Amino acid sequence: MRLDLDPMWPRTVAFLMCVSCSGEPAVGLPVDGDVGAVREVLPTVVQEAPSGVFTQREVPQSVPMDDLMPLLPAYNGLTPVDKQNLTAVLNTVDAPCAPCEGTSFAACVVKSADGCENLSELIDRTVAMVNSGAPPTKVREAVLYTDVWLPVPPATDGRPIDGDSKGMPLDVWVDAATASVRTVTKTLDALNLETVAITFRVTSFSDNPVHHDWAVAAVAADQQGKIEAWLRATHAWRDEQRAVESGAEMKLSTEDIEVVAASLLADGLDIDQFNQVRASSAAKRRVDDDRALAKTLGIRVAPSWVVDGYRLRGAQSVFAIQRVIDLERESYVRTSQPEEQ
Repeated sequence: MRLDLDPMWPRTVAFLMCVSCSGEPAVGLPVDGDVGAVREVLPTVVQEAPSGVFTQREVPQSVPMDDLMPLLPAYNGLTPVDKQNLTAVLNTVDAPCAPCEGTSFAACVVKSADGCENLSELIDRTVAMVNSGAPPTKVREAVLYTDVWLPVPPATDGRPIDGDSKGMPLDVWVDAATASVRTVTKTLDALNLETVAITFRVTSFSDNPVHHDWAVAAVAADQQGKIEAWLRATHAWRDEQRAVESGAEMKLSTEDIEVVAASLLADGLDIDQFNQVRASSAAKRRVDDDRALAKTLGIRVAPSWVVDGYRLRGAQSVFAIQRVIDLERESYVRTSQPEEQ
């Protein structure tokens, strides 16, 4: 296995930034003796760009590399420059969990506080990005924009992938029996999803068996590559029902699944195949497996979005999701098999 970094950073030119408050310039340093390959060294004054306006902020109470190295075996596999980069990133990112609130990621590592969810996974992700050549400002941005990074296992059940099958993974949790179908479809329409591979995780976060039936029906549509069409048709059906019931609480039934399915005949839905998959144990198992995975990842509501492992739970603006997609797309680290000679 090897790590391939998608095009994102010119390895022949170092980014020039100030190293300290004295204004001393930083230069790119060679990596592994290759004078043509350089990486950025993050300064002790961090440049940020809220709304495109650059500001500077001093890094307080930095934790020295020597204090971190015994706690992080991953340091052993890094070059001297990457060790500096990792140390800088950990010191300039806020702690990712409540028990360490108000401290840096590095200080949280030293504290080893109980209750810091997935701290080790987020460290692994940070190390992987540094090791693959991502400049620390990009690594820092990535770690800042959500609460945690989680290793999401790819689906192995043969479900279709929307978009670019070799693109950056985006996992979308949707509950077909709730209003999340409206949020998901409208959000997908508004996002730029170029070079993104979308995996739909359709499940029910309710124990209501009717909700489970709707999730299974969505899975059956997905097996024909009709998942987005199904969600849009469900969205339209819900709007019609709401208008008829004049704001009363909607009453779902399994029989209404047939109504939504019939609306997709013109879109090419094969009803016989659809019903066959609906009745299969594999479709029901997929719904249950995705619910179990959601629990493992700390996802408790639909819609939720996981962008290349970065979790965005619950109601998120299009801007917030797009920002994560854009940043992560630039630094997407893909694990691939070596090319055959």
